[in-house]
Amino acid sequence: MGYTRRRVQTPLLRRVTRALTQSEEYPLAQASRLAARFRLAHPVEVHDFPERGNINQHTYLVFAGTPEPREYLLQRINERVFTRPRSVMRAMIASIEAQRAAVAAGRLAPGEEWDTITLLDTREGGPYLDVESHRGHGCWRLMVKIPESRTYKSLGEIADPAERLRVAGEAGRGLALYGDLTCAMRTEGLENPLPGYRDTRLYYDQLRSVLAGCRTPGEAGELLPSDPIVRQSTEEHFLVHLEPS
Repeated sequence: MGYTRRRVQTPLLRRVTRALTQSEEYPLAQASRLAARFRLAHPVEVHDFPERGNINQHTYLVFAGTPEPREYLLQRINERVFTRPRSVMRAMIASIEAQRAAVAAGRLAPGEEWDTITLLDTREGGPYLDVESHRGHGCWRLMVKIPESRTYKSLGEIADPAERLRVAGEAGRGLALYGDLTCAMRTEGLENPLPGYRDTRLYYDQLRSVLAGCRTPGEAGELLPSDPIVRQSTEEHFLVHLEPS
């Protein structure tokens, strides 16, 4: 008489198993593989980019070509923040086109300089790379790194008060120029890439839902937004995701 042994997994073992089955390759290896899907000259080297911003954390510095490699930035749009990354890219492309048209039309004052972001196409001819993984849909873009540019996460990184004030003034001036160069941007067919952004009532409803311990949309009930697009983009922020323990 034979018997079978049923394998019982503890909650901890289930979490470890799930983590192993969903594990990703080393970030730089993944970035190198994805960079190869863009139209870059060889050889290609990919490095971490410590100056990345506060939102799009998957950002890498790419060197491509010889004898003097050109610098690029490979970046994944953070879909946990921008839940509609394709909409982000469509808006970005429209913005780039508007800036170039405005510069070509002479909108800049004499002596004024402006570098517009340049996107590199994928080997299939797309302006960005669509990637599917266990996390869902993602968008990667490859941009020419503007030469001699500096990145600050905060003006507090600048120790000298006079230099800090100068950089703040340049940032404000840059925003004003950007607004002027994109004021004629065509918006037909564009979507809001971040539904619910800066909606104070929505933020308070999210807070109330989490404080109430809601873990499912049914528990959140009427606190969820009625607009289906806003709901689809923000629903996860109404729910508690921590383990009960």
